Amino acid sequence: MSLGRRSVYSNGRQQFASFSMDVVIAGIDGMYWPTVYAPAVQESDDAELVGYTDLGVAPDAVEANLGMTPSEFGAEFDVPDVGDLSAAIDQAEGIITCTRNTRMPDVASRALEENVHAFAAKPIGVDVDDLRTIQDSLSPSTVFSAGRSAHGYPPVRTLFSEIGPETTGDVHSLRAMHQHFRCREWTSGTWYTDPGEGNGCNFLGWYPLHFAVEVLGPITDVWGHAQRMPAWDSDEGREEWDTPDHFKATIRHENGQLSTLEAYCDMGDWGVGGIEAEVVGTDGVVRYQAPGDEVLVHTDDGIERLPFDGEQRRAEENSYDIDQWIAACRGDGDAVIDAEMALHVAAAGCAWNEAANAPDNHAEVELLP
Repeated sequence: MSLGRRSVYSNGRQQFASFSMDVVIAGIDGMYWPTVYAPAVQESDDAELVGYTDLGVAPDAVEANLGMTPSEFGAEFDVPDVGDLSAAIDQAEGIITCTRNTRMPDVASRALEENVHAFAAKPIGVDVDDLRTIQDSLSPSTVFSAGRSAHGYPPVRTLFSEIGPETTGDVHSLRAMHQHFRCREWTSGTWYTDPGEGNGCNFLGWYPLHFAVEVLGPITDVWGHAQRMPAWDSDEGREEWDTPDHFKATIRHENGQLSTLEAYCDMGDWGVGGIEAEVVGTDGVVRYQAPGDEVLVHTDDGIERLPFDGEQRRAEENSYDIDQWIAACRGDGDAVIDAEMALHVAAAGCAWNEAANAPDNHAEVELLP
């Protein structure tokens, strides 16, 4: 399998190498992500979306999660159904998998084994043994990544750029939060209500976990909690829903530092914003509080306000990780989250979920990078 079409063209004075990669969406029964990553690929100058596969999932099951049937998805993005996963791998140089959490590791590993690049929607998987199937399929000739990353939020990238000896000094702690809409409003029949597919520790905790690893390095231990908002018990027609919506964790990094993380899934349309973070160092603090359009740097010299364009922020959120993955496949730099980090963050989410159900609320993290 070739890893992207390369050709040489000239402007009369100089030759240039062009690159284009055929991409297939492998699995469209995930909520939200297929309709985000399909246009992200289509907007790239270096990739072409050549089709999708529903992986044999029934149309009504796809619709229960995605809000449209496979044929409607194909019509929306003007792409064909290429058949099963084997057919998709035969036609693709890169696949993006957006199916249920317990199935994505197999999809990604099968592609990687056939020398096809792979990108998985977070949280990749919810079982460490499944994650190891991806680890065992990695090779220097393919690029595996996952997202959206914490970097997908431009204020986070601004925040990262301000961490250093002239601002924070030596970082010794951080806190990070991600919030989402009310998961109790998810439609009946979605696989997101299946405890076997993980919970917010995995698919919401992904963002603060990735942020923490980026700043303070690998995580070795998680003390985690998860609970369901008591008011939900009075909701009519939601008796089948029995999953937590509030998640908290204290994590220990490999370097001995501690961080605190939170994730919420009952915020509705309150305008809270998707992510907040604060990095504390020996000489200063850098923080972002959503939904503002500035990052604050607090030092002995006062408060510095670093604005960014809110509209540009929203436009970039969903394309940033895909653009960087495609560039890495092209051989131009690295993916935002490389394979090693992606699998570690996913494993940390598994540990968070394990800790939340353990008598002592503690779990060790596997798959350390």
